[in-house]
Amino acid sequence: MYLFVLLFANDISAQLIAPFNARYTTNQKGGIRLLSNVSVTCNSGTSCTSAKSQVPPNGTNQNGDFTMNYLDIDSDNSTFMSSSDSMNLVNCSEVLWAGLYWAGRINSAVPNYSDRNRVKIKLNTGSYQTLIADNLIDVPFLSSHPSYYCYKNVTNIIQSAGTKGRFTVADVVTQTGGSNLWGSWSIVVVYKNVFQSMRNLTVFDGFANVGIGNSLDIPISGFLTPLSGPVSFELGVISYEGDRGSTGDQLQFNGAGTFVNVSDALHPSNDFFNSTVSYDAVITPFRNPNYNNTLALDASIFIPNNTTFNYLGNNVSNATIRVTTSSENIMTRVVTSAIDIFEPDLRADVRIRDINGGVVQPGDI
Repeated sequence: MYLFVLLFANDISAQLIAPFNARYTTNQKGGIRLLSNVSVTCNSGTSCTSAKSQVPPNGTNQNGDFTMNYLDIDSDNSTFMSSSDSMNLVNCSEVLWAGLYWAGRINSAVPNYSDRNRVKIKLNTGSYQTLIADNLIDVPFLSSHPSYYCYKNVTNIIQSAGTKGRFTVADVVTQTGGSNLWGSWSIVVVYKNVFQSMRNLTVFDGFANVGIGNSLDIPISGFLTPLSGPVSFELGVISYEGDRGSTGDQLQFNGAGTFVNVSDALHPSNDFFNSTVSYDAVITPFRNPNYNNTLALDASIFIPNNTTFNYLGNNVSNATIRVTTSSENIMTRVVTSAIDIFEPDLRADVRIRDINGGVVQPGDI
């Protein structure tokens, strides 16, 4: 499916270009993880090296400070761009669903423009296979960031890796040779694990350009939190052009009557979208290259502290996720939620007692 959107150059406020809907949802014991990396970065000079090593929330360097060019880690002449990340699910996990998302700033003069809906992927040291997007969103006249956004169901490919495996994604078409450019890919993995909590696991995707002074609300439902006791949850977001040091952008959650800011040690509440890839306030360790400052990619999962039920209470069946900004454009593509739910835990137990005594044998009473 292809969606081609024309926007007027003077319309730079909040633009919900493709509505956010649940791409995948299930009630299951398990969770959600993100694999992600960039397609372009700065590649020369002391200031470039310093920028990419800035551990969040420190640093102020942005993609507008540098000339951006392709990454290509695979030593394969058949690709012009490549980067990788690894899946590392805990033992006894099983992949239920996986989706590959890729995007980039682009214009029609970019080499390989017509191939923007195609990428290559390989597992570990295997061979590349070419993928064609199930969905392409084109926004060539988005006033500040002409760009495109693709999605592909890759469940079978990710399942073939078991719980571990390095995935290299190649040839994400992106504009290069200038500043304020960006491009990246992400794989969203929903998994089952019978030793973890029962949760509602949902992946929402769409596309919104949240402009300065505007916000995007994504309502979520289809769950019921425990009737009593603790309620934990995780939120994930994939977005673009969140710059390190540009304050005023926030992620908020309302499941208890009031919007509350989400933050952690890497993401201040007033500079939430700050070019970081992380899980629970830890920078993801397996990316190659593994930049601390991605220069325009945010792909992180957060575990808010809900001990006082300020985010989400008991016996709740709906909530709202809000992206808001006051100083920059935040282009939001994917939001994920993993929320504890009330679910009877039924277990069967079979016991046998031989009333005649001795060893139990066929025909005994």
